[in-house]
Amino acid sequence: MNLFSVLLLITVLFFIFLLIKPIFKKNKICVICASVFISWAFFLILYWYGNFLDKTILAILIGESTLGIFYLIENKIKEELKLFGLPFLLTLILIGYTLIEGLNYSFNVLYFLVLIWGLFAIIYSFKDKGKLGDIARKLVECCKKW
Repeated sequence: MNLFSVLLLITVLFFIFLLIKPIFKKNKICVICASVFISWAFFLILYWYGNFLDKTILAILIGESTLGIFYLIENKIKEELKLFGLPFLLTLILIGYTLIEGLNYSFNVLYFLVLIWGLFAIIYSFKDKGKLGDIARKLVECCKKW
């Protein structure tokens, strides 16, 4: 199996999901997102069993899904919680990495994530006060002013 197989599966799933999308009552499924997710999940299982060897395409597809999850959540949460964007994204990256590589990383990675989450929680708790409030606003607005 190669890149062509991956692209073909995504395309086939795209058209299948496009056809069956009207069946679902809420009809809010993203056809491309579902196609990419099912594809990388399928190839990841094959990878775990040694039947698919291309970690690069797996990483690209999982990365697409993790960023998609990030933006989906970002659009649904309260504005003030967007301050946690960086720790959330870093956590999603670690989850994606773990899917491919397993738990083959040092505990420093976990300690770092806990530290980042803690730091952002402290900033959040003082979001309405002085300098930390300014930092909190900058963190929330980091990606807005392009």
